[in-house]
Amino acid sequence: MINSLDVLDVHDYNGKLITESERLLFEFINRRNERLKREEQLRQSERDLLIRSVNGLTNIIGSVQETDKIKEKEKADEIIVKTIESSTNVNSDRNAVIETANLNQKTIRLKETKSIDTSGNSEIRSNTEIKTNIITNTTKIAIESIEKKSSSEIISNRDDSLLSKKIVKKQRIDLDEAMIVTSVSISDDFDKISTLHCIHSTQWHAITSINPLELRLKHFGFSSDYSNMLIMKLDIPVNCKRWSMNIEPVNHLHHQNIFFHFNPRYFKKNEIVINDKQGTWGRVEKAHLDDRLQTRGEVCLLFIIRVEAIHVFTVGPGIKNIVASFVHRRSLININELSLTFPAYDDNGKPEDVTVRKVWWGRSEMLENEYFIPPHLVDKLTRIYDNYSSDLNLPMYRTLAVVGLPVHRENEDIMDLEGLLYSLFDGFEPENVNIIGSLGKGFVRLKSVEYVDEAIASKHNTMITGENNENYTLSVNKLTDLLNN
Repeated sequence: MINSLDVLDVHDYNGKLITESERLLFEFINRRNERLKREEQLRQSERDLLIRSVNGLTNIIGSVQETDKIKEKEKADEIIVKTIESSTNVNSDRNAVIETANLNQKTIRLKETKSIDTSGNSEIRSNTEIKTNIITNTTKIAIESIEKKSSSEIISNRDDSLLSKKIVKKQRIDLDEAMIVTSVSISDDFDKISTLHCIHSTQWHAITSINPLELRLKHFGFSSDYSNMLIMKLDIPVNCKRWSMNIEPVNHLHHQNIFFHFNPRYFKKNEIVINDKQGTWGRVEKAHLDDRLQTRGEVCLLFIIRVEAIHVFTVGPGIKNIVASFVHRRSLININELSLTFPAYDDNGKPEDVTVRKVWWGRSEMLENEYFIPPHLVDKLTRIYDNYSSDLNLPMYRTLAVVGLPVHRENEDIMDLEGLLYSLFDGFEPENVNIIGSLGKGFVRLKSVEYVDEAIASKHNTMITGENNENYTLSVNKLTDLLNN
């Protein structure tokens, strides 16, 4: 009788009888597991090294930011003292304020020097807070003494006590406003300005949102005494490719009616694309990204809306850069409410990437004086605006709204619909076509306003056939008729 174990050539492997092929397989598996284990250990060591590097970099950045904050506080204290000095006419009190502030600053500098020798950065922070409190209290005492002395001198020189009280009150308001402007220049704390209202204070992330962020800008209007002001604090990721915001009428026709489109782009060329939209996009204007926008990170923008144009500034400590000016292509004089929109996607379905932290809306004569727009620039833009406002061949007057198209969401289908409308209105010289595929709507901009009535008479109620031999009846109207409804 033949022993089957002799035939199979069985081996003892870790206490088990296995064949030669099984032994080779087990050894291969063990070698593979050991290799994977070594690779995982190597990856873990790389991750640990990366984490330590990031933590070290974070500590360095934190110490630099802490040093910058200390410097900003010192500058704020110096500017506040100078503001008080320029706001008073009493020489003795002025000298007292300056001497006291200088004495306190010298004392605190000595404390900071000793603290550096003993306890390092933590002592600097605590002593800086002490310095701020001392100078603030000294400033308050000096202000009170100045105002008391000023008011007593005014009352003694005038018989009308009511008028004297008004003058003293105005001095107090002027001084407060000067200190507010100083505070805004240093810390961007726009909540201190009573004529600006915070309309958004919760973080909104475009990259994680499906729908746009839409905010109402109420009580909009123009006056010779003030301009409308929009201020926003944003976080722009370092790897951001693009983001945008629109100022629109409340009746924006699903964001197809836009007064002002502001679109910083960080791919290919670093630039800002600015435009308007009247059913179709208008003529593109471009501006350069200033250093603050190009760096990305936390950015504060100020939009001053005047009768003739919108002016854009980057705002921050020591920063007053005018980024762009855009002349209104339509009159906003009869508008009393606007809509501010941050899209989550562009027209091509590409995601936007920005975080909106806070938005203020209102007016401020102080900020308008601080962020000065040169008169020659205002005059130039006003002449351009006058030409726009008197132009009867504006895009909105020669754009047709087409309703009743087949609903499509794929780019190829939407391009087919664009081609269809180009051919449908071929006899009226179409310049541009825009399709809202998800709504079955389109806009056709003609070369001349003279073609509008004829095109409507010819193409209204035209029937087209869809993919599944379904019939669609098109309704063709003037864009201005939709805007007025």
